[in-house]
Amino acid sequence: MSAEILFAAFNIAVIPAWLLLIVAPRWSWTSKIVHRIWIPGLICMGWIVIFFVKPDPPEGSGIGSLEQFQLFLSSPFSALQIWVQLIVWDLFIGAWVARDALRNRIPHGFIVPCLLGLFIFPPLGLFLYFSIRFVAGRTLTLNETGA
Repeated sequence: MSAEILFAAFNIAVIPAWLLLIVAPRWSWTSKIVHRIWIPGLICMGWIVIFFVKPDPPEGSGIGSLEQFQLFLSSPFSALQIWVQLIVWDLFIGAWVARDALRNRIPHGFIVPCLLGLFIFPPLGLFLYFSIRFVAGRTLTLNETGA
């Protein structure tokens, strides 16, 4: 299977989870689908398969320098591996944001832009959520109990 087809499949696989987080955060099926290990677990398993079966990256590629990393990303399956890693982390963080906002009674309307940001521009979405969380709770901690 080509890296391009897998790229499209992984992208499509996360969209239902993001939609549930955005439009139905309190629905019981959102909890059953998104807040359990199923989707991130399957994506992680896909990453593991790519890691072990992908062709060797180009000679001299690696993560020791930006130049080596750029060379690593020049391989379609290496780039796919990094992309899958990013989308699973983004979804994991998005699910945490949705749960954390519910715990902290932050109105969902304030969270939707954060979730959209996390889907499109993850650092911006996370920073926006941190800002909202600070204003709503006057806390800088990420401790889920608020302590």
